[in-house]
Amino acid sequence: MSLDLYTPINAGYKSADFQNKELSKYGYNRDNQLSSKNQQVYFNPSNNKLLTNVSGTHNLRDVVTDLYLGLGLLKQTNRRKEADKVLKQAKAKYGVNMATLTGHSLGSGITNSISKGGDKVFNTNSAYGINQKARANVKNYNVYGDPVSFFSPNKNSTNVRNTNNATGFAPLDGLFAHNTKNFKNKPIFID
Repeated sequence: MSLDLYTPINAGYKSADFQNKELSKYGYNRDNQLSSKNQQVYFNPSNNKLLTNVSGTHNLRDVVTDLYLGLGLLKQTNRRKEADKVLKQAKAKYGVNMATLTGHSLGSGITNSISKGGDKVFNTNSAYGINQKARANVKNYNVYGDPVSFFSPNKNSTNVRNTNNATGFAPLDGLFAHNTKNFKNKPIFID
């Protein structure tokens, strides 16, 4: 069974038990020592694959990180430093040089920043800052009408339809466009 992009990005906003249950269907075990609310580490021992998901904004501190991202100062943030450290620890722990990274919103800006050339990166509703470029190993999937991914580079980007009903009220429609549920049942496979 192939792992779709929606599963890890949606699970990233849920409990550890939910994450374990959902990803184990695909042979991935959640690493509880390295995982947190900010990023989750999964390893599939049958095919020796490492998967790391970086969640988007989910607390007030993250709003400050969003501002730093927008100003092109993401590398200075604790959130980015933490994700980079965890990815390096996970690669060392499991003895792999390459990983698959997924991220939503702020998480996509972080995965774009911490990935190395051999990593495969799949992002949704991609957040980019000033002078931040999409790397060749990064694929962005953005929803039409999403205000966060409006400045996302077109390189390696695919737009998908907003599956939520439009209300005609732009701020509310923008929030609907930013929801991870827009990627549910989309045939975007990462494994």
